[in-house]
Amino acid sequence: MKILIGLGNPGTKYLDTRHNIGFSIIDTFAKQLKIDKKERKAKCSMQFGELDEIDIVLVKPRTFINNSGIAIKYLLDRFKVELSDILIIYDDIALPVGKVRVRINGSSGGHNGIKSIIESTNGNIFPRLRIGVGSPNHTNIDLVNWVLGKFEEEEKILMEETIAKCVEILSFWIHNDSDTTMNMFN
Repeated sequence: MKILIGLGNPGTKYLDTRHNIGFSIIDTFAKQLKIDKKERKAKCSMQFGELDEIDIVLVKPRTFINNSGIAIKYLLDRFKVELSDILIIYDDIALPVGKVRVRINGSSGGHNGIKSIIESTNGNIFPRLRIGVGSPNHTNIDLVNWVLGKFEEEEKILMEETIAKCVEILSFWIHNDSDTTMNMFN
């Protein structure tokens, strides 16, 4: 079983924001796989499917992004999987818009959702797909407003291409280990 988790904030207020790129990728992947079996729990919304006879669960936490660790801990306990069987998909302001990076471990890099996951699981060795959302060019825009803001019009086409590339990465990761995925796409 492979569990793919897109980070984001619940609610229509945050739809299509930079912080919710993980949700957008999960939604696109679910549509591509034509997954329709769904389950909604207090901590997360899940979609269950199969890709080439591999069971997969697509997850969008229902906690706010800064408390993502609560949902991840729930998933690990419920499905009895290792951290290596999950892939966290999230926004990263340290990468330019549209750039993607696969990592196996590391610090939170200042991302509060990843910090919460590290604290809740007592580990920082788990696969991650980081999606660049850039950082503000103007010093008068704070980072909170930046990540909770929507992409600029000229960035939207690039992000559509990025989401398509991320879906390809997800399919590859499901069939391969994280090292191979990292070597293929970084």
